[in-house]
Amino acid sequence: MRLFVLLSMFPALALAAPLDVQVTTDGWVEGETEVAVSPEVALRFLSDPRNVVAAEGRGTTMTVNPNGRCAQVLAVVPTPLGDMTYESRRCALNDGYRATLVRSEDFLAYEQEWTIVETPTGVRLRCAVKHQLSIPLPASFREAFTRRAVQRLLRTVGPAIAASDAKPEGSLASR
Repeated sequence: MRLFVLLSMFPALALAAPLDVQVTTDGWVEGETEVAVSPEVALRFLSDPRNVVAAEGRGTTMTVNPNGRCAQVLAVVPTPLGDMTYESRRCALNDGYRATLVRSEDFLAYEQEWTIVETPTGVRLRCAVKHQLSIPLPASFREAFTRRAVQRLLRTVGPAIAASDAKPEGSLASR
């Protein structure tokens, strides 16, 4: 049944304008976008994963428990068939953040990485995701679905980072 729901959601994701998102030879789905902000603004926004899900606006909730340069994150993602949950360990990198799966009944594997590179006009924001759901899906469908999800993330998070530059706290989650 979950496969049917995922398939039914697929055409809606294809309606948005595409960004350049690629699948690497080792299975990562990654994309980039340019944002006219300083690296500090981008890192401040990305420092709280709740900012990302608030910008995306799909109803995902997160509980974040900081621990030094890392945090334990419990995410609850609403779907038409019920919530999907996962716990991840999210750690700061010099140029972004990386999350890895701790436990989930819905995911067998999950990694996500946000990195930034300073450019003459701001930053290049890169999002990369590699995951495997606990339900069997053809690799081609999983890759296509994930490509569109990364496109959606970049399409919403990039403008949210730019908008956060006008706010002293740089955060959507704190509103």
